[in-house]
Amino acid sequence: MLKHFLKRLTSAQYNLSLAEKSAINSGLLLARQTSLLPSIPELSAAEFSVFSQFGEDGIISWLTTLLPSIPHTFIEVGVQNYLESNTRFLLLSKHWSGTIIDASSKFINSIRSSDIYWRESLTAVNSFVTTANINELCSNSLSNKQLGLLSIDIDGNDYWIWDALTSVQPFIVVVEFNSLFGDNYPLVVPYDPSFDRTSAHYSNLYFGASLPAFIDLAAKKGYQCIGTCSTGVNAFFIRNDIFSIINRALDKIVFYPSLRRESRSPDGLLTYLDNQQSRQLVDDLPLLQLHELDHIHSTLSRIPDLYSARWSSLLGS
Repeated sequence: MLKHFLKRLTSAQYNLSLAEKSAINSGLLLARQTSLLPSIPELSAAEFSVFSQFGEDGIISWLTTLLPSIPHTFIEVGVQNYLESNTRFLLLSKHWSGTIIDASSKFINSIRSSDIYWRESLTAVNSFVTTANINELCSNSLSNKQLGLLSIDIDGNDYWIWDALTSVQPFIVVVEFNSLFGDNYPLVVPYDPSFDRTSAHYSNLYFGASLPAFIDLAAKKGYQCIGTCSTGVNAFFIRNDIFSIINRALDKIVFYPSLRRESRSPDGLLTYLDNQQSRQLVDDLPLLQLHELDHIHSTLSRIPDLYSARWSSLLGS
């Protein structure tokens, strides 16, 4: 049975390089092992990476296996050259169709000229995504307004883009959150249609929104958070009408902070600062603390107890 399974996988991907075939087949075997479990203790138990950065391939594969009837379509916003992404494994292993959007014409032209562009049902769009154009971009990408998965990673206005999106209601949403903003308060960088993470602050740490901000937004839009990857980078959300399917197969919903040391110097060099040192760099930059009736202007330095006891322990603070 295993021999037949491997033969079928290899023949289905005959156009891929040997390295890609090997990576995809290994990923599919890991996905198959996880899919045979009646449940997993938390999302991190499903993690593996073929093309994703931090184990998202495994989580997404597990989710889509549990939800075979959702549309096999995706939109991923913020992909650079698409070699590292949250949807490439879906595209090449399960042959989903999708649209990828990036602000760089250089990256988009490179993707359009690559072999993947004729091998698979992929559309690459060059656009700087804003709240004003996200609905049109998504509508133009879908013929029937049905979307299986949406992934947003634009290092800045991610919260505001999802907030503005009304033209589609994807079944699965993956968003990058800013772990530095903690897990106790809904905090978000004020909207700027031309926001650029590096220009906003040299440290590259001032962007996006906290996990609670995304959880509150998701609840308003009809979604529930089912956890984060173990590296504290991406959070996963499931639409309410299918949440029970995932909830039955997931023992616990667990959130993780990021331990990445990605702070930069004014010269753009990595400085390898820990969480507390990194936070001090952006302590006084403007944030909005979200409330149901109002948005309060604030800064990290004015907010006590940004982190829960669990996150503080994981961060060693």
